[in-house]
Amino acid sequence: MKNYGDQALAKDILIMVDKKYTPKAVASWAHQVHMKSDDTFTEAGRDALLTLIAMDEGPEFELNEQGLKDLAKNLLEDKKI
Repeated sequence: MKNYGDQALAKDILIMVDKKYTPKAVASWAHQVHMKSDDTFTEAGRDALLTLIAMDEGPEFELNEQGLKDLAKNLLEDKKI
């Protein structure tokens, strides 16, 4: 996934929020992105991906809609997660 970095990740997270994706679907998607990435993410982007992947580990790891929006907003603003 060339040129797919934090900004694109954040925008895709917001699209998934708007489309009401399930936590399992978000985690699965994040895993695919992680596996296909060519290390174009900052540390914050990698942390965000791992957070999303962990949502598949149980309800205690799931982010709600606002949590996903905050995660995306932090990436868009280049904030440390």
